[in-house]
Amino acid sequence: MQQMRQWWIVPGPVGGVAELRTVFVPDPGPGQVLVQITATGTSRGTLIGGATLRSDNPNAKPSPTGNEFAGRIAALGDRVHGWDVGTRVMGRGGACHAEYTVVDAAALMPVPEALSDVEAAAIPNVFVTAHNAMVTAAHLTGADSVLITAGSSGVGTAAVQ
Repeated sequence: MQQMRQWWIVPGPVGGVAELRTVFVPDPGPGQVLVQITATGTSRGTLIGGATLRSDNPNAKPSPTGNEFAGRIAALGDRVHGWDVGTRVMGRGGACHAEYTVVDAAALMPVPEALSDVEAAAIPNVFVTAHNAMVTAAHLTGADSVLITAGSSGVGTAAVQ
């Protein structure tokens, strides 16, 4: 089996500590896609979660980190349609601070040609969060007015747009 490097957060004396591990490249299951990662983002949630991983916390367990990325499709699992190997994608999924990650095909979006992979990796969490709050949950339309607090944050910037 092919190996890869993957960042993990492990419990430390004052919070999570990053540790680079060598692990096996995962295989995509039905409905999943293997993505070769070219860029990742780090969300505030990841940073806050790491602060709780104190070595004196009995519930703290090491785990792979990362939840938004850009890259190219490396392999398709069974029952994946509409995607091709080699396609540039961005998406959300766990354990993506790595050379490869496996995600549900529904978690992927094509990367517009005008965006670099670094730019694309910064989009998934903030724009999906803003869309879910304003469109999916609140059912806002272009005719509605809203106040965006924390407009300079990632989600706030996405919401303003």
